[in-house]
Amino acid sequence: MGARDGTAQGSGGDGVMGTKRATIRQDKRYPGMFRVHWPDGTLSDMVNLSRAHDAADRFNESERVRLWRVRKRGNGPLIDQNSDGVSR
Repeated sequence: MGARDGTAQGSGGDGVMGTKRATIRQDKRYPGMFRVHWPDGTLSDMVNLSRAHDAADRFNESERVRLWRVRKRGNGPLIDQNSDGVSR
């Protein structure tokens, strides 16, 4: 979906169910201004669309890397593996 309908999301997610993602929504009171909706339910200050995308992208990429590191250590969700333990 696009930014004009208020549902744009920053890129950077890996498509894993349960991944926390920051989303961008247009501010209802001030057209042309946007807020980042953080996964914990809080909102950012109002910013332009470029800054909102930058903030959401940075968060989403850091969350993707964090989850990758957790899985690599073996403390996270299971990775799709065959019976020999080899990733597919």
